[in-house]
Amino acid sequence: HPACEFSQNKELNMIYYPITIDFKDLFVKLKQDDKIEKISIQSGGTLNALFLKRKIIDHISLVIAPCLIGGKNTPTSIDGIAPQTKDDLFNIKALKLKKCEILKHSYIYLYYDVINKTEIE
Repeated sequence: HPACEFSQNKELNMIYYPITIDFKDLFVKLKQDDKIEKISIQSGGTLNALFLKRKIIDHISLVIAPCLIGGKNTPTSIDGIAPQTKDDLFNIKALKLKKCEILKHSYIYLYYDVINKTEIE
């Protein structure tokens, strides 16, 4: 893999997953091996849904743009399969608003705590 060329760099710590990234394992390694306590993840709806489902995020920051975009195939902040059963409703993550700030040009910044105990300790 081309990224392996970087493995010679002593300042770079490469963590390799052969098929798919085990994010919970990755974050545990980053915390234990590299003493990383916080990480900012800027991703799309698919990864956001995965991180929420696996309880590996504590906070969510959103910037709301002053426009409406919609449509059946429009991506959302949390993609994936919608709740189908009553039991699925127990997996919905509640949020607690911690900060709300009005920005220039009618944008709004929101900062939430995710109401679940992160499983990376």
